[in-house]
Amino acid sequence: MARLDQRWLDIVQLLSPGLNDTRYTSLLAARLLSTLYGGRDMMENGRKRQVILASTGAVTATLRRNWKFEEILRGIIPPEPSESSGKPRTDHRHHAIDAIVIALTRNNVIQAMAQSAALEPWQPGTRSWRHVPQPWHTPEFLRSVEQQVREMLTSHRPEHKVSGELHKGSNYGRPYLYKGKPTVHSRVFISSLTAKDIEDDDVIVDRAVRDILRAKLTEVGGNPKAFEKPENTPYMVTPSGKRVPIRKVRIRETKNPLHVGEGPRERYVASGGIHHVELFVKRDEKRRETWISNVIQTTEMYDLFPKVDRRSRCQHTESKSASALRQIQDDSEAHFLFSLMKNDTIQLEQDGQRQIFKVKKFEATGKITFIPINNAMPDKLQYSTGAAWSKMPTTLKSMSPQKVVVDLLGRVHPAND
Repeated sequence: MARLDQRWLDIVQLLSPGLNDTRYTSLLAARLLSTLYGGRDMMENGRKRQVILASTGAVTATLRRNWKFEEILRGIIPPEPSESSGKPRTDHRHHAIDAIVIALTRNNVIQAMAQSAALEPWQPGTRSWRHVPQPWHTPEFLRSVEQQVREMLTSHRPEHKVSGELHKGSNYGRPYLYKGKPTVHSRVFISSLTAKDIEDDDVIVDRAVRDILRAKLTEVGGNPKAFEKPENTPYMVTPSGKRVPIRKVRIRETKNPLHVGEGPRERYVASGGIHHVELFVKRDEKRRETWISNVIQTTEMYDLFPKVDRRSRCQHTESKSASALRQIQDDSEAHFLFSLMKNDTIQLEQDGQRQIFKVKKFEATGKITFIPINNAMPDKLQYSTGAAWSKMPTTLKSMSPQKVVVDLLGRVHPAND
């Protein structure tokens, strides 16, 4: 029993800092609101009434379940198989449901919960109070909330500024053409390779080392992870009979690194990332359209402002980049359409209706990945469920895209960029 008590004490000590931080944050938020709106209490019919109240998460969860708001969410948002109870958290609109519950929470509601808990026995494993009165007086209220939540659009705030690292930390040798593609060499641990890499003639640079690894891979059962064990380390034999273990190999990578520095500081590095993508349209003699994209690296954006300090560069990026970019070198026929950054929103034609999506990421090939604007799934789940999907600019044209902005009230405005 002493061990069990100590274990619970350890858990409480681990959780209490976060819980205390949340409680104190709620207290400070209530104080701030009281200074903005004339105090915590207000006079009503000659009596003071508390108008600013910080409720607890347990109260919100209890009322959300008791007042059937979770049923609204589960009817709109398909729950995951592992979610047998509670609100679905795979959609950003679950925050709106919590906000409605908090707005309806009053001191008399909390008092009714306390009285109900005193009158009926405690039900283990649940926070359900069956006699908490509903704060609305019309059955249409829940239906109106459901309609509003269905039509709700999450407002995202993309960062339209130049920030982040200029390039990755790895340095590469001078690139060269291998089978028509820019190629560099890098050294990796043999256990990080796949069986396909070892069997491919174009991955491992040294032919003799490649043959040794292939023979050893067959010996250990075809799984390169077995090379992590010391007894499975492959080795070369020198003319003098000495064994030289092979732990790393040089491999070819199809990559076109950036050239930075001059003289002794000259080096080739991987880009720090994509800042944005610009979409253009080209028309031939018969006015047939072809959409193309121009991928702008973060390093290129820094190069546009070599003499401007970082703070002013961040503030004026949009206006300056509008004049410095929006064109493709040696292609004056390409007409600029719009640019996209991460977390920008775009309206597309899908399944016969106009829907709004958020830009998730870019690829150097020009491919753009989108997710529904309200989707809050983890990255892995977005890809496994098909919520995240990608398009090249040429195929994106068929979806009649229009860049839009969703304001704080959920209203959709065209982005005239």
